[in-house]
Amino acid sequence: MRKFILLLLFIPIFTKAQEFKLVDKTVTGIFEIKDKTKAEIYASINKWVSINYNSAKNVIQMNDLESGTIIIKGINKVSYKNTMKVLYPNNVYIQEYATTNFNHLIEINIKTINLELYIK
Repeated sequence: MRKFILLLLFIPIFTKAQEFKLVDKTVTGIFEIKDKTKAEIYASINKWVSINYNSAKNVIQMNDLESGTIIIKGINKVSYKNTMKVLYPNNVYIQEYATTNFNHLIEINIKTINLELYIK
């Protein structure tokens, strides 16, 4: 679920997704970005990672401009209202909020397609 949310954060930066594929716990999105070079896209993604993670150096496992691959491994802590507290409001041993850690892996592959137009 966290992978899907993080992928959605990339949508406003780039453009609308052409397609999404959901298989098991993996979401794959393909985005077409016009008027940006591979280096500009690469820099934007690295900027987003450095803004949204406490330490970009700790979460980035691979960062290669030439191949266009960025691999991010992180942990997100999520706090939510504990439903057990609603069922047992007078129980002092049940906390009102609970936290859970979610491990995630984001793999980004930047590819360029060269199209030649033939004019007759």
